[in-house]
Amino acid sequence: MWRFGFLVGFLALISANGVNLVVGEEDLLRRAASELDRAATGSAQIDLCSDEEFVRRAHLEILGRIPTALECQSFLDSTDPDKRAALTDALLEQPGHTSRMFNFWVDLLRVRTKLNNQVSGTPYIHWLKEAVSTGKPYDEMVRELLTAEGPAHERDNGATGYFLRDRGMPEDNMSNTLRAFLGTRIECAQCHDHPFDKWTQKQFFEMTAFTGGMEYRAKLNDLPNADTYREVARELKDEGGNGAMRGMRQLLRPTLSGVYGSGTGLVRLPKDYQYDDAKPRAWVQANSIFGAPVSIDNEAPTPKRRGKKNKNRSNQAPNAVDSRAVFADWVTDTENPFFTKSIVNRLWKRVMGRGLIEPVDTLNFESEASNPELLAKLEQLMIEVDYDVDAFLRVVYRTSVWQAEAVGDEPTSDGVAAPLVRRMSAEQVWDSLLTLIVEDLDGEIDESGALQAEEAYAGYEMLTSSSKEDLVARVSRRTMRMTDPDAFRESRRNERRAKAEDRKKLLKQHPELVRALRKARRNGDKEAEQRALAALEAVGVEPRPSQRQREMQRASELKLPAPNGHFLRQFGQSDHEQIDGAHTEPSVPQVLSLLNGAVETALVQNPEALLNRQLTRTKNAGAKIDLAFLAVLGRKPTKSERGVWLEDFRSNKKQATGDLLWTLVNSHEFLFVQ
Repeated sequence: MWRFGFLVGFLALISANGVNLVVGEEDLLRRAASELDRAATGSAQIDLCSDEEFVRRAHLEILGRIPTALECQSFLDSTDPDKRAALTDALLEQPGHTSRMFNFWVDLLRVRTKLNNQVSGTPYIHWLKEAVSTGKPYDEMVRELLTAEGPAHERDNGATGYFLRDRGMPEDNMSNTLRAFLGTRIECAQCHDHPFDKWTQKQFFEMTAFTGGMEYRAKLNDLPNADTYREVARELKDEGGNGAMRGMRQLLRPTLSGVYGSGTGLVRLPKDYQYDDAKPRAWVQANSIFGAPVSIDNEAPTPKRRGKKNKNRSNQAPNAVDSRAVFADWVTDTENPFFTKSIVNRLWKRVMGRGLIEPVDTLNFESEASNPELLAKLEQLMIEVDYDVDAFLRVVYRTSVWQAEAVGDEPTSDGVAAPLVRRMSAEQVWDSLLTLIVEDLDGEIDESGALQAEEAYAGYEMLTSSSKEDLVARVSRRTMRMTDPDAFRESRRNERRAKAEDRKKLLKQHPELVRALRKARRNGDKEAEQRALAALEAVGVEPRPSQRQREMQRASELKLPAPNGHFLRQFGQSDHEQIDGAHTEPSVPQVLSLLNGAVETALVQNPEALLNRQLTRTKNAGAKIDLAFLAVLGRKPTKSERGVWLEDFRSNKKQATGDLLWTLVNSHEFLFVQ
């Protein structure tokens, strides 16, 4: 929702007969957009894009997919003079927008379905999706990530995934934090004084000290059923020896994994530190390297000395002093010179194709924006909307600059005057193809991410509340997996067979429900499918999505990142090892996939694909051509295009529809945002 705190910078009060009238919300949005337009172009005339270009651009930008033929036609037929603003407002409220923004954040935060061998990333995904879908302000998101603490798989604790993504690597995590949230790269100073900037190695470790003292594993005594575990451990050690104990440790690892410690504000320099301002392995205190001076004053542990007189002295860990919270406040402070600048620059690049400062993650005090006035206005806007990203974007989407005709060349030094023509991201290509195949694609989005994380939550709750007998059985199973993998695999196969047999028996007892389900899926009738699934579940048949249903989902609902060789990876999806690691460069595998792969099998040769079913119901050749162009490219064919395809339908009616679809999807016009 729009926040009227934005009145500070752009509020207009109209005085009529001595009565102050507050301008309505829509007028505020227009005035705010006009402020950005003036800063972006001055008094230059802006040529707006056509309605056909706008409806496609809006869906690709806000929902991350092309519009359906019906969505296109509805917009193009509208005579509402404010239909562009109405469309962007409506799209911002749809589940697809959550999917689109989620893809933006996972690239920035390097989110993965599996964070490491011990920790699932699904609670982190749940936290992020919920933050996006509920409109959590950006500064609150960052603060929660930087202060998250507790078990990784405990409910409502998914933000711990941020630190667990760099588990055991605090220096790398600090580099990633400053790059992601402040657009500043100081990782060179991790090993030596920065060769191209003013940061020193000591300053780098003073920053790392804000997160000093963090641990990534709880102790057994911290579990609510610790006594039961200790009792089981004693019995297993006596009966099963080291193998059983190893099995127990493996079983407990995900339960004990998490983020612990609020920060000591202290960290040691590396043992190979070579500068004169400190000694190797010396303790350094947390200290901010720019912006408001913030430091942590905590007493370093007394060094252990040799000799009998000092035998009781040791290097005990420093006390926690909430230095992570201090760091989070410093990062998200509106006075921080790079916090607001970095996020608006990243968002402007996503919307327009190029940041006002490039590269977007090399901000420093010498950075020069292509349009300093516009960048300042964008920063002011973000602060005025209290870091509500949707409210910020809502204004940007109303600007004439964003609605201008796209340009194919790089912008001049005078600033970005229009969006750049650019290739779709991997996620946009995938989701757009599925829009042609799956009916109500966005209806399948799990906006909260809770379903994905349920297995991790249930596992944690089971292991923190299990009885002694249950724990013994689970440890025995884990031990078998390690010591006799063949027997373990056979046991798993037997379990799956038994479960499949039970399911088969139930299905044979209710053939009418099976027929109803198959018919619903064949016809693409979602309501009938849900009724059939509910009826089957009522008689004990657990719902199980088909292989196609598991695969034909939006990128935000699939494994992160997709496996090597998947369509998404071929088209440049990030492996989520590097911040913003995605690319849109063309490649031979992309061409092959479009020519003979997913397009051919899932769309052209698939009679159940949404667009194919719509074309089958359309009898007139001209209407088929119009529908295909509208669904794939968001526009009607030109007179010459229509003539060419009408001739093709006359000469080869059987193959013409497939040829038309194949040609349109393989065109540059489909793959580019303009």
